[in-house]
Amino acid sequence: LASDEVFFLNSVFVKKTNALRVFKAGNRIKYRGVISSIASDGTRTNEHVTAKREFFESENKVDGKPVLLHQFTLRLNSDGNEFPEASFYYQTEDGTWIDVTDTAGNFIVDSSTNTFGVLGYPSPLVPGYEQEIPFRLVSLPNISTALATGTFHLSVSQARGMSVPLGAFRALLVTSTIDLESVVGESAGARLEVVQEHWVVPHIGPVKIRFSQRSYDNRGNYTGTYESQFEAVNINF
Repeated sequence: LASDEVFFLNSVFVKKTNALRVFKAGNRIKYRGVISSIASDGTRTNEHVTAKREFFESENKVDGKPVLLHQFTLRLNSDGNEFPEASFYYQTEDGTWIDVTDTAGNFIVDSSTNTFGVLGYPSPLVPGYEQEIPFRLVSLPNISTALATGTFHLSVSQARGMSVPLGAFRALLVTSTIDLESVVGESAGARLEVVQEHWVVPHIGPVKIRFSQRSYDNRGNYTGTYESQFEAVNINF
């Protein structure tokens, strides 16, 4: 083969292998990790946890597209209490993941297109990819009034080797930053600054996760930080 043909074949191969898994109802990823609460005075409280990421069928549709329920459940090692968080999403045939709601049940609207949903994971995962999206949160039935507005920035970095309890992998780092401000009610002006780092093995999903959320009240005062980090332990697919 000529050198340009070799390059063409290699690029196609990489594109296919970097396509994100299309998750199905019943898929599950289990994690272990630590969650931390940091008060405004710097006092830190840590808690060891296990967690599971599960996928369920849904009868809901958004813009004619069927959506799945994605649930992430924390279980405290200290007392066994569980804290589930659920949100709706859909994936396209190539694996692209679109988040439709947040974990509070609010719908996410892309303010640049006025359509439901913002990008969660691009597919294929291509190092160097970046996108910034203005968005707003709305609730039914009054979707014309924003509850909060914000900016979402997503980027994909080069794959690197890593070892987690599930095994040793090459994972791509998907980083998202969110700046969100409440615009209604007594909390208007309160802000959240969120950073999420997901090390993604395309045919599995995120095998390592770091999350940080800094909170500010409507006077601009820092009120605390929530942090979490997880590593995948096992999967059922």
